[in-house]
Amino acid sequence: MSVNLSFKFLDRGRKEVLALLPGWATDYKIFQGLEMDFNYLLTLETSPENFEKRLLRIIDEQRIEKVSLFGWSLGGFLAYEFALRYPQRVSKVILVSVRRGYSREEIERIKENLLTEKERSLYRFYFNCFFDKRAFYLNHSLFKRYSEQMDLSLLLKGLDYLSRVQMEVERLRKVRNLTIIHGEQDRIAPVKEVREMKSSLPSAELIIIKKAGHIPFLEGEAEASRDKLLWKGR
Repeated sequence: MSVNLSFKFLDRGRKEVLALLPGWATDYKIFQGLEMDFNYLLTLETSPENFEKRLLRIIDEQRIEKVSLFGWSLGGFLAYEFALRYPQRVSKVILVSVRRGYSREEIERIKENLLTEKERSLYRFYFNCFFDKRAFYLNHSLFKRYSEQMDLSLLLKGLDYLSRVQMEVERLRKVRNLTIIHGEQDRIAPVKEVREMKSSLPSAELIIIKKAGHIPFLEGEAEASRDKLLWKGR
């Protein structure tokens, strides 16, 4: 295992490396139950600022010729931007629970709630990420800790990034070996939008997970379907 300030390289005895890029208001621990056929590059510093440079630096330090990217939610935008900037360093891209972008009105509403009642606002957000509420309660201690310990300034920086970034389908077509995974019952990023995106991405693979919300890799249906999905690697 190798660590720098931004990433931790986890050697799991596999041939390929997968960078796990978490979403807003979470960290690498959100992926703790994920079992895929890769060595992992865990994101320790979750700020979007200079993310591309930091990721490039660690794969250079680790002498990783090509990295695969698993970007969930906000992490999907980071994966998208890195894959466009450094296509020669990317093997495959897995975008989970993404959308074209978030409106400024949505972001401002979240900011207001955060500034008024941070813990309650975050807890409500995590709860709404799940279709199967049993899965939420199975991970309750993690989300309670997030609610209490997430740094407000980092949360606001993440929201500022989400208010600016857009996933343009025309540019997404340039991303090779692209798979999009989405929960059918996602309340944060409605599945209708990703289906519309897929209609303009003929070479991409779209996997819709039934009975799953915004964190499909933590929901029951995803657990039951692991063998035919990407969780175990393909």
